Amino acid sequence: MRTTPMTLRARALAAALLLLAGAAMPGCGCSQRDALGAGTDAAVADGAAPDARAGDGPRADGPRRDGGGPDGPSWDAGTCAEPRTWQAQPRRITAVALFDGPAPRLNATERLEVEVQLQSGCEVLAAVDDLGYPGNATDFVDLAATAWVPTGACTPDAPRVTTVITIAGRQQGNVHVVVTDHNGPGGGGVRLTYDREPVTQMACLPSSPPGTVEEGGDCWTDCSCAAGLACIGYYGFIGETWSCLRPCLDLRDCDAPESCPRFVADGPQLTCLPTTDQCQGTADCPEGFTCIHADDGNFCQDQRPWATLGACACDAECPPGQHCSLFFAEPRCAAWCDRDAVCPNPAAAQVLVCGTPNVCVPLE
Repeated sequence: MRTTPMTLRARALAAALLLLAGAAMPGCGCSQRDALGAGTDAAVADGAAPDARAGDGPRADGPRRDGGGPDGPSWDAGTCAEPRTWQAQPRRITAVALFDGPAPRLNATERLEVEVQLQSGCEVLAAVDDLGYPGNATDFVDLAATAWVPTGACTPDAPRVTTVITIAGRQQGNVHVVVTDHNGPGGGGVRLTYDREPVTQMACLPSSPPGTVEEGGDCWTDCSCAAGLACIGYYGFIGETWSCLRPCLDLRDCDAPESCPRFVADGPQLTCLPTTDQCQGTADCPEGFTCIHADDGNFCQDQRPWATLGACACDAECPPGQHCSLFFAEPRCAAWCDRDAVCPNPAAAQVLVCGTPNVCVPLE
């Protein structure tokens, strides 16, 4: 996940609002929400995978789903066999590689596949953030990985999980790139170096206006593309191709009916692509979505209602899919996230964004 200046501002605002919310909500009045852990699409390099979407906390009898909205409880809380909460902790990045595609091009969106070492089988990857900056002659991509870690005993398995982050072309300044692990041994351990191919056809700066090329059209840099699109390189039937597309991690970043395929033999991977059916059944959808069968094609419909931040002692006291997570010195029922798109946003509710530390909080 690339942390853009706008995202940083949203997170700063969200963190301040979270403090206010904590003071205003001494009890637990939460709405049901299905689990959507960050790194849902993470692949396991070795070892058993933690369930990034369902969580591992004890749930006893579990809450009952009753519908509802942001103004009151919509579930019956379960009871805690024992207090158990989650806390965000830094984790080591073991490897970084360029995501599938042709050689990187300066000022075109590029993606990195990042491998993170967890310390137990119960941990869940929260996010990988880019804290880097363009230097005078080198772009420094300083990655910081975070995992949700539960209290109490856990399995000794320590899997490695992977996720993909994007580096927007407008935020690039140099041909040479150094990727470091912010949480590595001693901090700043180098994980990858590479060079981008320079492009002379079009300057692309953060202040440059959007281009005119529509989705699917050819591009040189991100500034070739219309607003909301990125210049993505991939291999197709005709060889190396650069097109204006929408990068994604899963279909929550896309519209219906679109898919976000991870493996494509003759086209772009992890981009929003048209499809007749997003799903055949609910199992094909992200957690919290239901497969709707319609005459013009099946699609995954978001069923996640409002998520508040009520006090808790374990996951069983939280609505389905939320986790009793420790932040700002006390545990709260939280919907985990690694980007804004994974937060539940019912039409009648206030807008939620992905705040610090990787939980969904009100924007306004």
